[in-house]
Amino acid sequence: MACTMSLAFPSIARRLLACTAPFAMLVAAPMPAAAFYQASALPPLIAPGDPAESLSRYLRMLASNPRDFNALTGAGRAALMVGDPESALSFFARAEEIQPRNGRVKAGLASALVQMEQPRAALKLFDEATALGVPEAEIAGDRGLAYDLRGDNRKAQADYTLALRNSDDPEILNRLALSMAISGDKQGALTMIDPLVRKGDRSAYRTRAFVLALGGDKAGAQRIADAAMPGPQAAAMGQFLGRLPQLKPPQKALAVHFGRLPSDGRRYSDAEMYADAVLAKPAGQPRAAAVTPAPRADAGLIPSGKPLGGAAEPARRDDGDASKTASAIAVTPPTRMSAPRGPEAELASTDPEVAAARAKAKTDADAAAKRKADAAAKAKADAKAKADVKAKADAKARAEEKAKADAKAKAEAKLKAANPERYWVQVASGKNKADLPKVWAKLKADKPKAFGGRSPWVSSWRMSNRLLVGPFKTDGEAQAFVNQLAKEGMSTIQFTSRAGVPVEPLGGK
Repeated sequence: MACTMSLAFPSIARRLLACTAPFAMLVAAPMPAAAFYQASALPPLIAPGDPAESLSRYLRMLASNPRDFNALTGAGRAALMVGDPESALSFFARAEEIQPRNGRVKAGLASALVQMEQPRAALKLFDEATALGVPEAEIAGDRGLAYDLRGDNRKAQADYTLALRNSDDPEILNRLALSMAISGDKQGALTMIDPLVRKGDRSAYRTRAFVLALGGDKAGAQRIADAAMPGPQAAAMGQFLGRLPQLKPPQKALAVHFGRLPSDGRRYSDAEMYADAVLAKPAGQPRAAAVTPAPRADAGLIPSGKPLGGAAEPARRDDGDASKTASAIAVTPPTRMSAPRGPEAELASTDPEVAAARAKAKTDADAAAKRKADAAAKAKADAKAKADVKAKADAKARAEEKAKADAKAKAEAKLKAANPERYWVQVASGKNKADLPKVWAKLKADKPKAFGGRSPWVSSWRMSNRLLVGPFKTDGEAQAFVNQLAKEGMSTIQFTSRAGVPVEPLGGK
């Protein structure tokens, strides 16, 4: 049920947190990041309790002073905890304008980017944070997840281990177990989460199911899903669990942490994935043996030692005989020699049956030679034909892939052109889009001066919808409207829709 931001934001945040608890949220497409992710990159300045209430408190502080640095960073952390990284990014970006060299602000931006599935950009900001003095132990939990999303499980596991030295956060322990399973250490992962499983930790049961599936034990993973979920959801979960072992390491991390699988179902090539993916080597894996050069193939055939038998005597030239022969040739008149006998003459002088057998043998030999030559020619022609067919099929496949890629790029460009980056003020949100027109009508009735000349817009957000006012020319102009509404007792937030994010008029008008 939709309601205004001043009343609904805490309850929406509570619902978001409530959605992360059941095992039924083990997978969605895409799954809310909050279902697997809790921000840990910054010191916990939020008081224990409901993070949505903390977020509301910080919003009230920002309504009084939009440049309150502590309120901006606190709101950023609270937004991360309720699973709204886009808003968190906006809060931290405004805090960065006030203190551009604050390392913890850089870390907050990085944590938001991790939740937004942008690990490459997040890792750069984590580097900036540590360069500005933030201890690595403070960011290790989230930086480890960024490394997992990039496919570098070895660095991810080192970061999780560092984070666990300073905190016994079960979430980090679950991430470490999943990273170990992705890198092939199934038994180590099960051992890692066993203490949490024995305590009855729900997230550990979810992690155990993923670890079993990643290790190829789909039946064991399915039993956990069947015990925790209704029948239809458990069946759908089985399809998800069955695909996990087929994915590349970065895809596995994206699947178990965010519920996102490749949409077309195909297995991506190495070139399509991150080039710097590094799998952690499981303990005890043997190294490849050194290859020694092979000996000469004819080494055993080269004779050695003295030759067997006596040496042949060299031929002796008998000059006397030679001179006699020469003399005989000189004095003897030439003798008429008969021409050599050809095959026909040989056959004619031979027994007829023998001649017939010889002729048949020759004919058969010629026929066999022709069959062999024909077979070789046919094999060569068949191989060429197959190669031609394969070449044409490969060319067609490449053309189709290129056409799909071009069409996708064109569609994305069209979507971005139709939906450029714009600045809004979010005044409400609700799961049921059909209820938002009533909410807008109530807002206009309550505050006709503020909303009388404004147009309502709506943008889908995870399992909810944002009710927006705008667009404004700049984010500063949007923030000014936020401040105006705050003076009238209404809490709202400034929202920037990225290029390509659809925002449509409320009611489609």
